[in-house]
Amino acid sequence: MGHDNSQQAYVYDLNTFETLMPIDFPGGHYPRSIAESGKGLLALVRSVTGGPPGVIDRIDFAARKATLLPSLGVYNNKLREDGMLVPSPNGATILAAIPDGNLMLYDANADTFTVSRKDTTALQGALAASSYSSYVVGNNLLNSSLVVQATMESSSGTSSGFAFVDQWGFRTTVPAASAPGVIQRVDPSQSLGIKPTRMVEAPVGPTKAVPFVRSLAPLYDRSAVIAATVSGFTVMPWNYDAAVAPPRIKSVVNAADGTTPVAPGGLISVYGQQMSPVNIATSQIPLPTALGESCLTVNGVPLPVMFVSGTQINGQLPFNVDGSATMTLRTPGGISDNFYFSIYPAAPSIFRSGTAGPMTGLATVVRADNNELVTPTNPLHPNDSIVIYATGLGRTDPAVDAGLPAPADPLAGAIIAPQVTLGGVLLNVSYAGLAPGQVGVYQINASVPFKVPEGISVPLVVSQGGSATTLNVRVVN
Repeated sequence: MGHDNSQQAYVYDLNTFETLMPIDFPGGHYPRSIAESGKGLLALVRSVTGGPPGVIDRIDFAARKATLLPSLGVYNNKLREDGMLVPSPNGATILAAIPDGNLMLYDANADTFTVSRKDTTALQGALAASSYSSYVVGNNLLNSSLVVQATMESSSGTSSGFAFVDQWGFRTTVPAASAPGVIQRVDPSQSLGIKPTRMVEAPVGPTKAVPFVRSLAPLYDRSAVIAATVSGFTVMPWNYDAAVAPPRIKSVVNAADGTTPVAPGGLISVYGQQMSPVNIATSQIPLPTALGESCLTVNGVPLPVMFVSGTQINGQLPFNVDGSATMTLRTPGGISDNFYFSIYPAAPSIFRSGTAGPMTGLATVVRADNNELVTPTNPLHPNDSIVIYATGLGRTDPAVDAGLPAPADPLAGAIIAPQVTLGGVLLNVSYAGLAPGQVGVYQINASVPFKVPEGISVPLVVSQGGSATTLNVRVVN
């Protein structure tokens, strides 16, 4: 692994993830792109030694040392530092591409560069090499002489990725960073674009600092294709373009007790059909905005998600949306119809996920005295301190971005203060806001007054901003 501001390339054992002895480069040489052939291991480096800004070094892997190539065959070793090297899978060649239009080809049999062309003044986009003497640079398909054999379409966006599979390949394009990308199969013997399919989000595209992109990785067993995308990476099945039904949204409810309404920053469950081709949950932090090839948006804002399946998606509403809202779901099957719903400023809902012995589905109200859930056998008492875990308490101060855990210092308190009553008696609330370290989970710390009604089924009510939720608890003296 090369580093732009280090004169070493790091070496890792991918079986143990251990760091091995690094490769030392000449003084002032910073490796930016490394490629291996059957004969030589080459690196395109940024040089600050007073010569050309970019040169190619040869790496002696056994000695862990790189040396400057005096020339590139009959060509001068004078390049730009923002180019990239890409090897063919069979180790026969290495393609060097430079943004100023220069292309060069290293031949492992000759152990030197044998081809150089400059037919254009600018190059960028996807970079790929096959084992069958074909190469891709941007939208151009090149032969072994680096002559353009065909030009792929550009109407779907900027070239952002290409990966050869035998004599065909996968290709991605991106119209804009905020728009879904497009993936398609490319078979030069039949067509330069087969079954263009919309991705759930944009793949990583070229930039001024990094003009060339290698963002696609088909797995060796041909089970999936991995694309580097704007939120991390997207895994697509090999048959991603098989005909599937478009998704459909039926309802949006809070994830605590399955009711409406919902509020900004609250955890929600979205129900429908064809919502994801796979069942998958994640504990990744921050929460991803695309999971299992499914991506939800609310008023155009991506929604962090933690679970997807064919009929249900769980996620967190963004904090910056409210009022009348429009939800849309994107999957490999297409885009759902717009689903219209309302987001209230506050919509408190107590989680019903507690477990105590054989009892499940209990409200998550905890007595501070013994740190156990309130149940008929662990009832509330006067002067008790309780913690109520809920969602839907709305925006906080300080603000917290959706998908991120809440801070512990300072605490993110709810802007709209909730009220808690027990049998009609007001409880003292010492804190109401996001639970530290949790995503979309709020807690209310309250104390039970000395005089409260006793009974087997006393209503505990949390009200906030015109919304309320009620559950019945046992209270004894």
